[in-house]
Amino acid sequence: ITSDQIRTSIGTIVTGSAQIATTFAQTILDDADAGTVRTTIGVDAAGTDNSTDVTIAAGKDYVTISGQELTLGAINNDDLTNSAITIDGVSTSLGGSVTTLQLGSTSSTALAGNTTTITGGQASAIIANTAKLTNVSTNLTITGTDGARTIVSSDGTDAVIPIATTVVSGVMSKAIFDEHTANNAKTGITSGQASAITANTAKISYNSTASTKLATIAEGAEVNVVDSVAGKTGVVSLVKGDVGLGNVDNTADSAKPVSTAGQTALNLKANLASPTFTGVPISTTPADNDNSTKIATTAFVMREVSDLIGGAGAAFDTLLEISASIANGDSDVVALTTTVGTKLAKSSNLSDL
Repeated sequence: ITSDQIRTSIGTIVTGSAQIATTFAQTILDDADAGTVRTTIGVDAAGTDNSTDVTIAAGKDYVTISGQELTLGAINNDDLTNSAITIDGVSTSLGGSVTTLQLGSTSSTALAGNTTTITGGQASAIIANTAKLTNVSTNLTITGTDGARTIVSSDGTDAVIPIATTVVSGVMSKAIFDEHTANNAKTGITSGQASAITANTAKISYNSTASTKLATIAEGAEVNVVDSVAGKTGVVSLVKGDVGLGNVDNTADSAKPVSTAGQTALNLKANLASPTFTGVPISTTPADNDNSTKIATTAFVMREVSDLIGGAGAAFDTLLEISASIANGDSDVVALTTTVGTKLAKSSNLSDL
């Protein structure tokens, strides 16, 4: 708000050449700037925006805000407190589909399957059937005294009740009845027999794996019985001597001793570091001019010496003979130098011809 705006507002209240302002209004009019006016009317002189931004509660994604504008979006099921309804005990989300029974439809969910229109004759037959008596009187007789029984109907088909078997229900034959009668006359068991039965019922049953193993034993097969183990009977507890391991100790690998024979064999071996060989040790012979740290065999040395001597005559085939020849005088050396001096320099590449 500027001073001009305040003057304009006050001017609309008091009009004419005799406008009169209150002391408070005159103070506002005399203020030099908007900041002074805010101080006069008791608001923030710096003009700070003290308003609070509008926010949207968490999870309400159907409303968005941009600046001072709110935008309403689509409301989904997850935005609702109750997003589903229950029909016949089945929960169905809002916006979902429900399959209903259709009368006369070919769908498997159709009510009572497909329907047709009945004829007049069928309707009459239904009416006639409803007039029938609920119970029909008939005379029934039973024939047979031992075995299957036949129920004879006076106005229909006879019914036969067979003798009961393990797979077919029916009447009890006379022979079976006599057996039941005889069994019912048996005396009760003694207390000792009852105790034995009770003890047997407390036995632990074997599992299916044991049952399978037992089933593989042929009927009448001889079953071997172990009378003793290592000469021991009853509850047997074996020690290492019982199974021929009396000299075996449960010693860690790092602490196991070396046998006398093994130590003797190790004593015959040379050390890896600075070994000392005896007898006639054999090694591989290096190739010609090998300048590595391999072992030089006698064969390698003889071949290198032979290459050094080359085609020298018998008088110069040893270092001693060459040394003696040089000691005989300088003439031989001078002659050799003269001869070499007549040769082309290798580095000149024939340019000195």
